[in-house]
Amino acid sequence: MLTTEWKRTNLAHKKPQLSLVTDNAPWHVGQGGFQLSQSAGIRKHKLPPTSPDLNPIETLWAMMSRRLYQGGKTYSTDSKLETAVQKVWSDLSQETINSLVLSIRDRAMEVVLADGDEVKWKTKNQYL
Repeated sequence: MLTTEWKRTNLAHKKPQLSLVTDNAPWHVGQGGFQLSQSAGIRKHKLPPTSPDLNPIETLWAMMSRRLYQGGKTYSTDSKLETAVQKVWSDLSQETINSLVLSIRDRAMEVVLADGDEVKWKTKNQYL
């Protein structure tokens, strides 16, 4: 097993390469897309089916869900829920979205330092 210090020293300063990170959705795992990315020199990485630590949108969905159902709130119709979702979405600041996107390097490093174990990123307040 690699030491935490070695990982920090040797992985934190690596020159970025173009990578495509996908989940296991059917439109992401087809051979055509994989072959195309390989021929273009793009490294393709597949995430596990549930990998919120490496997927900032999962943090965003969790934030929205907390706001939607804050205080035990419920919605009596799909229309009311849809309206509430649209309101919560429009209330999100661009700064919040940018912070989540920019957090990916830190998220990835924490997962590496944890040897791939879950680090419960979406519960951290740093980006929420």
